[in-house]
Amino acid sequence: MAVLFVLSSSTVIAKKAKSNLDSLKELMNQSQAFLIQGDRSKACQILITVLNKEITKSKDTSTIVQALKKCTEIFLSEKAQQAYEVAVAHYENDKTQAIAKFREALMLEPFNGLILKGLLFTLLSQNECAQAKKNNEDLKKNNPYDEDLDRFKFLELVCSKNKSEALGMIVKLDPSLLNQAFWIVNKQRLMGSEKNETDFKDNLSEKDYSEMLYVSWIYEKNAKERTALADKYKQLCHNPIRFDQAMKYLDPWMCSHTKEIEEFLAKGERS
Repeated sequence: MAVLFVLSSSTVIAKKAKSNLDSLKELMNQSQAFLIQGDRSKACQILITVLNKEITKSKDTSTIVQALKKCTEIFLSEKAQQAYEVAVAHYENDKTQAIAKFREALMLEPFNGLILKGLLFTLLSQNECAQAKKNNEDLKKNNPYDEDLDRFKFLELVCSKNKSEALGMIVKLDPSLLNQAFWIVNKQRLMGSEKNETDFKDNLSEKDYSEMLYVSWIYEKNAKERTALADKYKQLCHNPIRFDQAMKYLDPWMCSHTKEIEEFLAKGERS
């Protein structure tokens, strides 16, 4: 009897798993159909509802998250994509024009996550903190499962100098994340010259990232090493930063310490 019960239970579980898988495939197909029709809002909402209800198993979750990312970030019109590309091209030398073009692209595709990120990132680079906060909220509504949400939120808090809330975020983070370049750099921006226990030099994993060099330069005691770090920073920041360079590190304020570094080097030369 026990064996029959186990076999019966296994059959029920197998049927239920197949039923869930079939339902998931059907929902994915529905989402894809809406996307093909140009209805991004309905297409993405189906996937968000699936994730919210947790009707998928853990092995399926990452697949749905990736499908949602594609759903929110794919371009549905050539005009929107062209406006986005023009905005990206302007970022290097004319961020005001870049913001205008990102907004133009967003009017063409209001729920495009890639455009939302581009606009949010450029607003942060210009320290337009209040506008960045609104766009950050739009990004979260658009895709509450976006992998960049926490980092964009932290950048917004650094921009507005909201130290208490930003530190509250840090406390809740997985400690292993604090060794990543993004958190090291932005924690220093938040804390200023306040020393903490992180050994920045040992965490210099991004040797071509100017702001990790800057953080290491702040705490380096050896004069020769400091000069070498400053020289490297100046070399990396010699030209205006392109959009893709800044987005690689999700750093809207990349190379913002050029003047300070140049003054340090000039002082050393005079000495």
